Amino acid sequence: MPPMPMPPTAEPDTAAAARVSLGTRIAERLPEIVIEALFMLVAVVLAFAVEEWREERELDGLAAEARGAILQEVTRNRDELIESKQGTTDATAALEAWLDPAEQGAQGMPSTQEAQRAGSAEAAQPTPALPDPAVNLSKLALLSSAAWRTAQSTEASRRMDYAWMLQISQTYELQAMYQDAQSATIDALVTHRTSMDEATRRATARALLGRIRVLTSLGQALEDDYADIL
Repeated sequence: MPPMPMPPTAEPDTAAAARVSLGTRIAERLPEIVIEALFMLVAVVLAFAVEEWREERELDGLAAEARGAILQEVTRNRDELIESKQGTTDATAALEAWLDPAEQGAQGMPSTQEAQRAGSAEAAQPTPALPDPAVNLSKLALLSSAAWRTAQSTEASRRMDYAWMLQISQTYELQAMYQDAQSATIDALVTHRTSMDEATRRATARALLGRIRVLTSLGQALEDDYADIL
């Protein structure tokens, strides 16, 4: 008996139909897919924008806080400087009053050689030291620059006005000069108080008076700068 013919298979038609159906579904969903992708892109961009806005606000807040801290520090420094002015004023008056009679006495005093030639053994002896002038510099201006240094070490300084930052920088440089002059004045005072003979005391008193006058001049300039900032 001859074999019966096999019916033709339907697999090629089924595969083609499946491909057509998949392509149709993709084409139908393509607008939806594009819209979803756009929404995702917009969401990512907005997230970055919100994060950047938040960081900007934090930096602006940090800059405002740093500026306020600097102004408070300048105010405290100005008060310290004003409180110390009376001490330098009194010290200047005391030294000037002490040096005037001391200088006059030195001018009218015979030299050691003249005394020796006159045969006066008493005049050849070292002249006793004069009483110590009433110089009191115990009230020093304790000036701080912590807020300024902290602002420089953070991003806050980049958020402040450049002209204002330049003014602040110059003021703190002058403040450092004043502090150096104040230290030099204290050293001159110690040197004066440890001098023994009259000639040395006159010399150290003149040096101390010069230091105090420089300190007073720098203090007045620094006080003016503080006033300009505040």
